[in-house]
Amino acid sequence: MAYGAAGCAVALGPGYTIVNQQVSVNFVPSPQPVIRIEGVYQLKNDGNQPLTSLELRLPGRRRFHFSDPIAEWDKTALSFAPSPDNPRNVLLTFPQPWTVSSRHTLRLSVEYQRAESNEVALSFTPDALFLQPRVGAPNFFRARDFRNGGRAAEVVEFDCASPRRFPGA
Repeated sequence: MAYGAAGCAVALGPGYTIVNQQVSVNFVPSPQPVIRIEGVYQLKNDGNQPLTSLELRLPGRRRFHFSDPIAEWDKTALSFAPSPDNPRNVLLTFPQPWTVSSRHTLRLSVEYQRAESNEVALSFTPDALFLQPRVGAPNFFRARDFRNGGRAAEVVEFDCASPRRFPGA
């Protein structure tokens, strides 16, 4: 007797999906130029239990010179704590458990600053900027204690803004 599991969509543990992702990049070519990046993620708990936190990895400070990042969960500020499992990752703990099948909005923003001349990091000038795909974007990890979730959105909306006088704009 053969059993088919191809159509099975039952959650077997904690998990979530990134339903929609919007990324905006704003380049400000002032005397001290900055790049502001904001990601807005519509997330759905598609696992079988509530989640209390989300683990992710931000770009490393050795490669990037940036201000302290900001995280909001449905407009409520979250703080970044080191992950107990991996010090390179951060843990965002929610104010209330994230219930099964519910959706929430996670907003992450950071301001990248120009590296000092003695630093080996991403750099830019008031008149030059180059962005590679996924550079400076966070990596989302699966729900804790199980290998399910954190699936990326199929379509990512990307918006890049620069001054009109900026070459190539």
